[in-house]
Formats: sequence, C-alpha cells, structure tokens
Amino acid sequence: MEQGIHLTIEGLNKIMSIKAVLNKQEISDGLNIAFPNIEPISRPDIKDINIKNLHWLAGFTDAEGCFFVALKKSQGSKLGETVWLRFILTQHNRDEDFLKSLISTLNCGRYISKSGYGEFIVEKFTDVNDKVISIFEEFKLHGIKSKNYGDFKKVALLMKNKVHLTREGLDTIKKNKRNY
Repeated sequence: MEQGIHLTIEGLNKIMSIKAVLNKQEISDGLNIAFPNIEPISRPDIKDINIKNLHWLAGFTDAEGCFFVALKKSQGSKLGETVWLRFILTQHNRDEDFLKSLISTLNCGRYISKSGYGEFIVEKFTDVNDKVISIFEEFKLHGIKSKNYGDFKKVALLMKNKVHLTREGLDTIKKNKRNY
C-alpha cells in the first residue's frame, strides 16, 4: 500500500490473496464473485507452538489476556460473597493446541473449548499467586493491561493475607474491581 500498488487490479488481487488465508478464513461468496481469479497465498503451518521466552507471553498477554476479579454469592461464606481470581487467554479455536501447550509450559491452568474459541484459564488461587503473578513480576506488561494486572495483584495480596474474609477487605476488593 505504501507503494500505491493496491490501486492497481494486480495489487488489489494480491491483497485479496492474502486476505483469503488470514485467520484461515475463506473468501465470501460476494468477494469470490468480485474477485473470481483469487488464489490464496501459501501459508506454512507452524509446528512448534511452545513458548520459548516468557517476555513473549507478557506481550501476548498485553494484547490478548484478561485479569479477572469476580465476586460471587456464596452461602458458605460468612459475608455471603466470595472472591474469585482468573487469568484468561482467549483465542480462536484453531489455536487450541497453542492454548493447551500453556498448561505444560506454565504447569497450571486448563483449557475450555467454547463455540468458535477457546480459553486458557488459571483460577486456582495458589497457581494465580505463585505462578501467574510471579511470571508478570519478572516479565513486565507494558500496555493498559499492566494497570489491570496491578489491581489483580492487589486483590491477590489481600486474599493471601485473608483480608477478603472481612467486610472491610471485601469492600476494598469491590473498590479495586471498579477500576477495571
């Protein structure tokens, strides 16, 4: 596009050839009619899906991660509510193998398949506290997610110190949760 090639029919056809393989999409019937001679470019399969560097995971989390603090009603709690932390990475279901590889890479979490996408989820408190937080303390987030992570980490610390079992602690967590 910087060279203006997209303004030619050949350039537009090349763009459509690339679009045909992005995210493993197929060309819609409408585009197929408009561009009948499109041949998708070849795109190699990536066989090695293991993370080689946790800096990469931090960058990926900046883009695709979620640090989630939930409050749920709980009859088993004196306060009637309980706190629940989740670290989530979500991707299209074609990346199931990659998300599943995180279970062994991080030695925690699980994979859940949904309609059209999958999630790698860490929600066991000891895994969140000892593994997820440890990773992001060493391998820093740099985007807006770093603020979410900071709030998430504050809540984890309150939970570690059992402050979430008091009304004042639960109210502090609720206040932090609103910062998302």
